Amino acid sequence: MIRELCLFGEQLRQQQDEGKFIHDALKEEYIMFDLLIKPDGSFFAFQNVGKISTQAEALVSKKGSARFLLDKPEEVLCFDTKEKSDEKSKKSARVKHHLFIEKLSAYQDVSALAPVFLFYGKNKEGGYEKAFAAFPAILDGIKQIGNMAFRLVGEDKRIHEKEEVYVSIISKFERNQKEIISKSGKKRCSICG
Repeated sequence: MIRELCLFGEQLRQQQDEGKFIHDALKEEYIMFDLLIKPDGSFFAFQNVGKISTQAEALVSKKGSARFLLDKPEEVLCFDTKEKSDEKSKKSARVKHHLFIEKLSAYQDVSALAPVFLFYGKNKEGGYEKAFAAFPAILDGIKQIGNMAFRLVGEDKRIHEKEEVYVSIISKFERNQKEIISKSGKKRCSICG
């Protein structure tokens, strides 16, 4: 009986509900800005979207890790948002950005991410560096800075909301779970880790 319930729960977690995936690898997150880029990876603009909810990669613990494709300016742009910036906070932003880029590089096989890789790579001058320089101008009057997400110009869906990206996040999560189970014999709790 318990085995059947577990299998049924696994089936439910892999379904979609009103276009949203239901899975332990995903959870609701809030974003404040869209970072608009062109297909060639060049920066277009920032768009303040208020505070809207979106599905993103679920993290067991935020400390020492970055969220995939959606995070704060420290991770996405290596931008220190502290009011009184010092060397310690700048170093912290560099470490967080490095973690973000490391996480991104683990998904190089996902074709929907090509513009993001161009943003940080071949078109760094017209992409990342231009966005970094433009970001301070949008901070006027904003006290708390939220997450930002990538979106291609002219598209409604953010890059992390594309089905190919969700499927990739879910499959990576399941591979990690299988690896954990094979090592310890136990599955990690999706809530407390």
